[in-house]
Amino acid sequence: MPLEGENEARLCEGWFDLMQVIPAPMEAQVLTVWYLVKYGDPEEIDHLLNEFFPGLRSMPPVEQKDALRNKIIEVRRMDELMEDKRTDPRPLVLPA
Repeated sequence: MPLEGENEARLCEGWFDLMQVIPAPMEAQVLTVWYLVKYGDPEEIDHLLNEFFPGLRSMPPVEQKDALRNKIIEVRRMDELMEDKRTDPRPLVLPA
């Protein structure tokens, strides 16, 4: 796996582990879905997850990351998800 893929794997793994014990920022939740769609076994991924990022695997890496950023913006506007007890609604980067 290229270095970029290794970095994505470690980031996803860390967020996934953290999400098991505390509410996670929406960015982390969307990243986890993005990673599963990008690298997971297509036969094992729920079709709803694939619909979350249609055509992701066929996009160049820059477009894949654009899709991730755009989906985060879209999902942060969904009150139902942002108010879920498993979501930390604060910004990903907190002021010092």
